[in-house]
Amino acid sequence: MINNKYLKNIYYLTIFLINSLLIFCLIFKSHGITLGWDTQFHINRIEEIVKSLENGHLLPSHGTYAFSHIGLAVNYFYPYLFLYPFAILEILFNPLFGYNVTLLLMTFIGFIISYLTIKKLNFGDEQYSDPIAFWFSILYNNSSYIIFQSTLRGDIGEFIALILLPIVFLGFQMLYDKNTNLWVLLPVGLVLVAYSHLLSVFIFSSLLLLLFCIKYKYLSVNILKRLIISIIIFLVLVTPIIIPMILLTRSTKVLMPMSGILQDEALNPLELLTNSIKNSIAVSMQSINIGTLTIVVSVVSIIILIIKQKKIAHTNEIKIFFILGLTYTVLSTRLFPWFLLNNSPIRIIQFPWRLLGIATFCFAYAGALEFGQLYISKRLILGILVCINALNLSYVHAYLTLQPPRFYSYYNLSEFHKMATSAEYYDYMSAGKKNYYNENDLLKRKLSMYQNYVNINGKRVKLSSDQIHPGYKKMTYNIEGLRPGELNQIVLPLNNYGLNKSKQGRVAENLEGNTVIWIRASKTYKNVTITN
Repeated sequence: MINNKYLKNIYYLTIFLINSLLIFCLIFKSHGITLGWDTQFHINRIEEIVKSLENGHLLPSHGTYAFSHIGLAVNYFYPYLFLYPFAILEILFNPLFGYNVTLLLMTFIGFIISYLTIKKLNFGDEQYSDPIAFWFSILYNNSSYIIFQSTLRGDIGEFIALILLPIVFLGFQMLYDKNTNLWVLLPVGLVLVAYSHLLSVFIFSSLLLLLFCIKYKYLSVNILKRLIISIIIFLVLVTPIIIPMILLTRSTKVLMPMSGILQDEALNPLELLTNSIKNSIAVSMQSINIGTLTIVVSVVSIIILIIKQKKIAHTNEIKIFFILGLTYTVLSTRLFPWFLLNNSPIRIIQFPWRLLGIATFCFAYAGALEFGQLYISKRLILGILVCINALNLSYVHAYLTLQPPRFYSYYNLSEFHKMATSAEYYDYMSAGKKNYYNENDLLKRKLSMYQNYVNINGKRVKLSSDQIHPGYKKMTYNIEGLRPGELNQIVLPLNNYGLNKSKQGRVAENLEGNTVIWIRASKTYKNVTITN
C-alpha cells in the first residue's frame, strides 16, 4: 500500500475516522437519538453519574437520581467505568449530542485498537503486519453485529467489550512468545472487559479455552507460569466490582435477570443465514444475524483459500479460525442441543446469539489473514470500502426508520431528561426474604413501587412527583396523612438492600424488599429522608 511508516499510519487513521463518521452520519443528521432495545437502561445509568458529578460526587448514587428514583442498585451489578465519557460529554454539550459523539469516538477507538493489536502479532513477514491489521480492523468494526450493539440493541457494555476483545486476543497469543512481555495484555484486557460487561469475560474465556486446547503442543512451564500470574492479576483487579456485589447479595435477596429457555432463545439456523445475507436489521431477538459483510468475507476467503492455498501463508491458522467462526455460529442456533445445558451455569449467557460476537471476530481475523497477503490495488480497496459503508448506511437507515420510532430530539431536553430518569426494570430489585419470581407478584410490586405508592399505617397512598425529592444516596419524601402523637408505620417505594437508614441513623426495616420506617410525628405531615 504505502511504504513510509508515518504516512501509512496517517493513511489508516484517516480511513478509520472517515469510516466511523460514515457509520454515524445519519444519526447526527437526525439531530437526536433513536432508542434501541437497551438504550434507556444505559442512559439512566449515565444520568445517575451525571447527577452525581453535578452534585460534587465522583462515584454514582445508588438509583436515586434515575430508574424512577426507587433506589435500584443497578451499578452494583453493571460496572460503570466506561460510562464516564458519556457522562462528561453530556455535561459539556447537549446530552443527546454528547451521547452520539461518545459512541462515535468509541467506534473510532475500536478501529484503532483492532489495528494496533493485530499489528503486534508475528506473521513471519513484517510486510504483512500492516495490511492484515488494517483489514481486520475494517472487517471486524464494520460488521453488522458490532454496529447492532451500538445502535439497535443499544448495549453500551457489550459494545465496548467487543471493542476490547482484540486486546485480550493479543495478550493470549503473546503467552507463547518468550521474547515479549505483551502477555500482560491478557489480564489487563480481561479486566477492562470486566469493567465494561462482566458476562463478556465468561463468553470470551470460552474462545481462550478453545485456543488453549488447540495450542496444547506448545504448552510449557513458562506459559503456565504466565497464565497463573494472569489469573491472579485479573482476580485482584476485579475485586473492587466483585466484592460489593457479593456483599449486597448476602445482605438481601436480589432479583437477578431471568434466564429463558436456552433452546428457545437460540436462533433458527436458516433464518440466521437468510437475515445475514439480506443484511436485515433485527426486528426481534430471533432475527439477530452476522450481516452481509461477514458472509461475503467468509465465502470469498474460502474461494481464495482453495484457489491460492499454496501461495498463502498461515493456511492452518486461517482454517482454524474459520472453523471456530463456524462453530460459534452453529452454537448460536438451535442446531446445538441447548436444552441439555438449561440448568447448568452456562445458562447465565441468557441468549446463545451472544456467541455471534466471537464468530464475527474469528471470521474477520481469518479473512484479514488472507486479504493482508494479497496485492489489492488502491482502486479496489476504495471500491471495497465504498461497498462496506453503503451496507452500513443501509443498516443505520433501517434502524432510524423502525416503527414505532422512539426518537428524542436535541431540541426537546425536557422529554429526554424524563426518559433518562424513568426506566422501569424488575432486574436487581431487592426481594427481602421472599423470592419474587412469581410473575403476578413481580407485576404487583413493580407497579406499586414505580407508581410511587406509599403505605401509611396500612393505607395505600400515591405520592405525586412534587412529594419525592432525590439526592445523592438519599431520598426525601413529603408524607401526609400521619397520626399526630402516635407511632406511624410507613412503607416507602424504595428498594432496601439492608443499607437504608433514616435521617437519625436508624436502620430501616426490610419488608419484602421495600423500606419500612416508624416515626412519631407532631403533625399530620412530615419530611422523611432515607439514605442508602
